[in-house]
Amino acid sequence: MPVDRSKYHQENDEEEEKKQLLMGALRSTTTMKQAEHLPSLYYQPTPKVNHSLNDNGHENDEDEHSLIHEESSSSDDDESVDQPFSFWRFLKKAFVWFTSSQLLAHLLLLTTLFTFGGYVVLIPHSIMLMHPTIFALFRSLLIVIGLFPAAIFTKFSFRKQKKLDRQVKFVERILFCKNTSSKHQSINHETLELKKESNCSMRNIVKLVVGFILAKIPTWKQFKKIFWLGFFINMNQILFFLGLRWTNATIAGIMQPMVAIITCIMSILLKREGRSPLKIVGVIVAVLGAVSMLVVSTLLSDNKKASPPQDDDDKTATSSGFSNFIATFSFTIGMLFLCVNMFFYALYLINFKKVLQQEKFPVLTLAFWTWLIGSVVPLLPALYFTLSGWGYSPLQIILKMDKMAYVGLFYGGLVHGALFFVLNSKASSLTTPTVIGVYSTLNPIVTSVMAFLFLHERVSPFVIPGAAFILFGVTMVIIAKWREGRALQQKSKEPPRSCYDCVASYCGVSRGSTTSRRKNDVLMALQA
Repeated sequence: MPVDRSKYHQENDEEEEKKQLLMGALRSTTTMKQAEHLPSLYYQPTPKVNHSLNDNGHENDEDEHSLIHEESSSSDDDESVDQPFSFWRFLKKAFVWFTSSQLLAHLLLLTTLFTFGGYVVLIPHSIMLMHPTIFALFRSLLIVIGLFPAAIFTKFSFRKQKKLDRQVKFVERILFCKNTSSKHQSINHETLELKKESNCSMRNIVKLVVGFILAKIPTWKQFKKIFWLGFFINMNQILFFLGLRWTNATIAGIMQPMVAIITCIMSILLKREGRSPLKIVGVIVAVLGAVSMLVVSTLLSDNKKASPPQDDDDKTATSSGFSNFIATFSFTIGMLFLCVNMFFYALYLINFKKVLQQEKFPVLTLAFWTWLIGSVVPLLPALYFTLSGWGYSPLQIILKMDKMAYVGLFYGGLVHGALFFVLNSKASSLTTPTVIGVYSTLNPIVTSVMAFLFLHERVSPFVIPGAAFILFGVTMVIIAKWREGRALQQKSKEPPRSCYDCVASYCGVSRGSTTSRRKNDVLMALQA
């Protein structure tokens, strides 16, 4: 049967017209690059008869594909590719990458190195004009002031919500306890309603204020833990100031890497770290270096030059023999002070880490309360030296202080105090303890260079071998700790071998600890 060719051409024309209209509408909302791919993107395959004629004049039924809209994600991707370059968007992405990169961690650790060097260089002048305990008290208060905003605006509560609500209600009952309503019977209804509304608004304000204050104050149990942290860190700084007063900035900087050695020894004794041959050898080498420095400093003939100047008002000499002993062995006594100061700092680091793991405090909040509560430690001796006739009354201190003394005081409290804790906590969150330990070994180099440039100090060549032994021993301990950390990571990736391992992993007990300790930890976790 012959086919009406005019009808066939008319249908094709209508179909082409519809396609052209659709293409025009899509081009108005898309880019030219997308419009080129419209035939393959915007039509779906639907069976439609193609009225073409074969050689015999009959129709061939063929399936054609029509376009359909694809998902909008592909068009969005094409649009993002075709968008012009934005410098502001580039800066935004670069800033996000930089704030979470290892580069920022290394820059922060380098900054802490130089802040410590400036700290050791600037504060000796201030310590000479005021007693070390008085300087420690002022520094603690400056650190508290610097960390106060972080402690207040950090979203954290020392109390659970139920306990906090009970305490707020208890305070509310005490503040708003009132008599029976017989007192208000003679008052009209409107006045009574206004008074109720004012009381409700006042109660809401009191609830908010009391709840905020109680949430930011530690409980008695937490207070006792934080007190010991404050005691350790303040004893550390008092003894450091005494040692720095009797020695010099270079020796104080050289002795600081011994903190890692003492911390390692105490962690091994308390069974909080494993023992390895490399770690034990590193500890022995570093201890030998420290002992050699003590012996050499005692045998040097110029120790009298290192003794601090005595004030006219100072009544420190109970006898001439004692004063001669102090003048003769002042350098050695100062180094002993530095060694004991590192012992207290190691205790602080071990307990600080333990409290963080148990209580989940924010680092800066815990640092704020540590310095605030621990300021009681230098307060008592500072009051004694201030009120007694030792020449350290407030008026005498003010008359002695000059510009450099104030610079050293504020630098020690704000720069190498509050700012140091902020930078160190951020660096700790971005990198590993091994990297931080490596940077601690650079303290002597930076401090020695700054002391030579600004204080014109020169170290005796007999002290250098002991310092080299200390740095070598610290490096060995850091490598041993890095190996232990890598082994623990590999063990944690292994599947549990028994039901006991499943329970231990569920309770958060590491698989690298000893069997008896793991059992105790699992039992305590299950009881909790």
